Amino acid sequence: MSLLLRFVAALLQEKVPTWAECNAPTGSSQSAIDAANQKCTIVATKYPVKPDRTPGKDAWLTPGPVCSWAGIVCHSDDRRGGTLDQIDIEKNNLSGSLIDEIGDLPNLRFLILEQGNIGGNIPESIGNLPLLIVDFDYNKFTGPIPQTLYNVRSLQQLDLNDNQMTGTISSNVANWNRMTFLQLNNNSFNGNIPPQVGSLNRLSEYKHI
Repeated sequence: MSLLLRFVAALLQEKVPTWAECNAPTGSSQSAIDAANQKCTIVATKYPVKPDRTPGKDAWLTPGPVCSWAGIVCHSDDRRGGTLDQIDIEKNNLSGSLIDEIGDLPNLRFLILEQGNIGGNIPESIGNLPLLIVDFDYNKFTGPIPQTLYNVRSLQQLDLNDNQMTGTISSNVANWNRMTFLQLNNNSFNGNIPPQVGSLNRLSEYKHI
């Protein structure tokens, strides 16, 4: 739990003291916890994976397991049960930046933080994760696509559109041979589109400009 709490703390800034919803309880009493939970309606996106997973629905930082928090989905199989599989918090006034320790969540496959105010570079440690979907669109991320992310061959969807990212698109996109959806438009990338994009046979949508 301490690692995830660090991750949450890094996303929050004093100038944005509250999320749009699912804020922590204002006190430790059961009535305060119940009130916070009643105001929390974030629902994680359901993906067709097996075994079935149960998304959390409680306000963040409430007592109990992290897996019960809204926007969090944990693995339910015997081998990975109780570890984070999905962080899915959209349109919730998130800010700050991602910390390197995000790469220490070894079973995380879905990282969805779209339509917030998160900035800074995407940490290289993100390449340690067995990611299927990364959705960071409509934030304030800067810098290049981490080189380590090109090595995540499991990646199927990458949304980085409408940020402030720079640099060039690497020819290592050829590693993303499972990619079906790739959006990089509305950033400040430079250089040519690498021809290796044409080798992504499963790609159904690609936006670069």
